[in-house]
Amino acid sequence: MNKKESFSQIFESLKKKSGYNDFAESGGISKNNTSSSESLTEKLFIRAQDIAYLRALSSVHYYRTLKSSNKKLSAPIIFIKRIIRKLGKFLIEPPLQDITVFNDASVNFLERLTFYAENMEAKFNELEAELQKAKSNNQNLEAKIKSIESKNKNIEANNKNLESKIKSIESKIQLMEKDNKLLENKCTQLAKEVESLNYYKNTVEYLNNVGNKP
Repeated sequence: MNKKESFSQIFESLKKKSGYNDFAESGGISKNNTSSSESLTEKLFIRAQDIAYLRALSSVHYYRTLKSSNKKLSAPIIFIKRIIRKLGKFLIEPPLQDITVFNDASVNFLERLTFYAENMEAKFNELEAELQKAKSNNQNLEAKIKSIESKNKNIEANNKNLESKIKSIESKIQLMEKDNKLLENKCTQLAKEVESLNYYKNTVEYLNNVGNKP
């Protein structure tokens, strides 16, 4: 397998992992990204072994093993190929070096992208954990607020009951005050009657004493 075929196979596998075909067909929305079990790096189709494999294939060398299908003339054919390779080195080697530089830059960029994706995934997981914690805290706060509101309602009901009891006690006190005033009036009347009776008694006794004198 030559490098061209290797790169094409890797690219096809990367497209399948990334959902590139679904992304292109759906106009920019990848169907494979809906899987919640995949991590962010898996969705970005990046793996360490892929990067290592690409880095191993990134260098395009000018010198290759020369072969000949003709067994009888194999040695002279290979010799001629070596001469042709040396003569064409100044034309072919610079573009191959440029391709190698481009491949290395692409692999480095892909590696940095993977590192960035992993960091983003870690930050996303942290934010998601904080969000879940905040949601649980909000639920606890809502439960506490509901319990406080129920307690306030009970307190308000108790206050209303106390107010009604206080009002009934005040009305009873007012009735007792009225009864006390009536009793005071009756007592004053009885005291006056007793005084008048005592005065009448004293008058009768005085008259009796005056009548019994010789």
